[in-house]
Amino acid sequence: TVSMGVLLGLVIGKPLGIFLVSRLMVALNLAHLPSNTNWKQLLGMGTLAGIGFTMSIFTTMLAFKEESFRDIARISVLLAVVVSTGISIVYFRAIGGKYAVKPMNVPKTQQPHPQADLGLNAA
Repeated sequence: TVSMGVLLGLVIGKPLGIFLVSRLMVALNLAHLPSNTNWKQLLGMGTLAGIGFTMSIFTTMLAFKEESFRDIARISVLLAVVVSTGISIVYFRAIGGKYAVKPMNVPKTQQPHPQADLGLNAA
């Protein structure tokens, strides 16, 4: 039950929570989608949230007193990282061709210097 809880929480719960809260915030006009972004892409980004394991392992250390449960939870977190990564790759490849924003054709003379965004050329 520990392993299923961790797996379902990271692989299904995090993407679902991110997606639903984002929809709610946009519906309440408290937030808006970034330009050139759609809901399918946001759902894909939610699937990537399952790969964040640092806090999950930290929480595991606080939640369980028995070392055997901690070990099970740690292994489940690492398995969730692999599963979330696989789901994200498949999902983004599936929607990538249809929803990706194509870069605009900007003449070479109008493109900013690569270091301009870093503030390295500021006088």
